[in-house]
Amino acid sequence: MTFDLAAAAGEFGEELQQLLDAVLPYEEGVDPELRQVTVTASGLAFAVEIGTAKAKEAKAISLLHKGNKVAELFIQIRLVADSVDRYPAVAKSKFELRVNRHPLLRLDFDRSMHSAPGCHWNIHAERGAITNLLVRHNPDHSGELSKLHLPVGGARMRPCIEDLLQLLVEEFRFDAMSGARQAIEDGRIKWRRRQLASMVRDDPEEAVRVLRDELGYEIMSPASGAPGVRFDRLRRW
Repeated sequence: MTFDLAAAAGEFGEELQQLLDAVLPYEEGVDPELRQVTVTASGLAFAVEIGTAKAKEAKAISLLHKGNKVAELFIQIRLVADSVDRYPAVAKSKFELRVNRHPLLRLDFDRSMHSAPGCHWNIHAERGAITNLLVRHNPDHSGELSKLHLPVGGARMRPCIEDLLQLLVEEFRFDAMSGARQAIEDGRIKWRRRQLASMVRDDPEEAVRVLRDELGYEIMSPASGAPGVRFDRLRRW
């Protein structure tokens, strides 16, 4: 069966829309179409963004406090087919908390990244002690905290958008829908199960060991031979 990336990207976009609508209220008086998830073909990939169908450019989602806009959430995702052409995979993503278009927190992922952790937080703030430590010991670094890449588990164990949404709702106390917590937790379960499946494909030997030796399952090796461990995936930060 041929994998239909366009259909899978469309389902991904619908799932993201449902999550955002279940968690974050719409800003009163603003065209709701500017907060709709759009999925657009871009070569062999699909861009998943907010509002591009109406605004012709990626828009940010308004974050509200007592109904008033106080910040923005910018979301940008690029989907491709995975290495075996069976599932959609995120090639790049950016989740950014902004105030007046200026970033405060940014969670970046780029699976082709080599010069920095594939997934990392950037914090747009300054702390003199960190700046001094960086410039004293790393002459190639500017010392800016915003240019420090904080690793968060690589491609497989990286935070999901549900984690960021819960941070916004619980720590920043932005306005949220009444069923936000349940929607976040349900989405997190889906995300972690998908990541678990990917990790099993990366390291079937460990999956078999746990199932057989620790949980008592009977495991049969495939007739074509067991796939090898993808150590390149396991060692990357």
